Amino acid sequence: MTARDWRAGELTMLLLALVLAVAALSSVGFLADRLHQGLERDARRMIAADFIVRADHPVDPQFAQQASALGLSTATTAIFPSMINSTAAQPVSRLAAIKAVSPGYPLRGALRIASAAAAADHPAQTIPPPGMVWVDQQLLDALKVRIGDTVKVGNHSFTIGAMITRELDRGFSFVNFSPRLMMRADEVQSTGLITFGSRVTYRLLVAGTDASVARFAEFAHGKVDGGKMRGVALESLQDGQPQVRQTLDRASHFLTLVSLLTALLAAVAIAMAAHRYMRRHLDGCAAMRCLGVSQRTLRALFTLEFVGVGVVGGALGVALGYLGHLALLTWLGSLIDVVLPYPTAWPALEGIAAGLVLLLGFALPPLLPLTRVPPVRV
Repeated sequence: MTARDWRAGELTMLLLALVLAVAALSSVGFLADRLHQGLERDARRMIAADFIVRADHPVDPQFAQQASALGLSTATTAIFPSMINSTAAQPVSRLAAIKAVSPGYPLRGALRIASAAAAADHPAQTIPPPGMVWVDQQLLDALKVRIGDTVKVGNHSFTIGAMITRELDRGFSFVNFSPRLMMRADEVQSTGLITFGSRVTYRLLVAGTDASVARFAEFAHGKVDGGKMRGVALESLQDGQPQVRQTLDRASHFLTLVSLLTALLAAVAIAMAAHRYMRRHLDGCAAMRCLGVSQRTLRALFTLEFVGVGVVGGALGVALGYLGHLALLTWLGSLIDVVLPYPTAWPALEGIAAGLVLLLGFALPPLLPLTRVPPVRV
């Protein structure tokens, strides 16, 4: 029966509607999967770690000890505002956000610096060398200095070694809107800037395997939750950095809405094709009923036929959807200028499953009259 319907062209419109539906769903699925993987990968870079312990006082050493015991990498940062002075004949002062970092920073992603104002930037391999600081373009312009000049930070003078061009974990706190100056954590004491009453944000960065990070997060929540430690907060991709979490949620909701609208349009097309198929097969089913075919047999025949059509159409639609998502990425052009991870197999499986659901849900109900057609119609 399936071969006869195919030769007669009865399944052409139905198969075309199914292929287009699965192609649309799977193309959105492939794109959403790659974007979601890319967002999660880059979101870790935006906090420079997998998990963060933040405090308004030096972080309790037991957190670092537990991280080391679990085989996790750690680094520390301390962020506070202070005045920076140039050492020119007419000194210029400017409020800056000083960031003191320890070796190993950042644990995720890379800090990009430039050795000269007109030079191309590159990833920083280490933290600032002893006696040097890195500043951003805003601070260079405010102090009217250049790379290689000297600035005074508290009681100590430092040489500007490079210009910061990209700092992913800068964050959106009020202090970070000031120009940035980055220095070594072991040289902060020589500046004399951190004293009693200084407003400093201390952060312990932790990174490693997902299982080890999850165990450390459980340990940290056990120590902090319920107000057990005052002035201590925990940050991660899920419960910290709300701007990262909102980006992931909004992207997921938007792509889900697109998939839903695509599925609705596909369902209408499949239902219309099924109605056409039903009208053209009423007489044939009536003749089969005259020859003694039962309603149960007819239902089984149509179910098997449409499941086979669904599997074939789903496979073709997934292949077309994969090419379609590549075309979408090409059309987006410079809007997505990062290398996205390869998609997983889930969008393909979901596309085929969605195609079967649409086909059986919107094509079989219009076909029910075929199983109940009376023999007297002949």
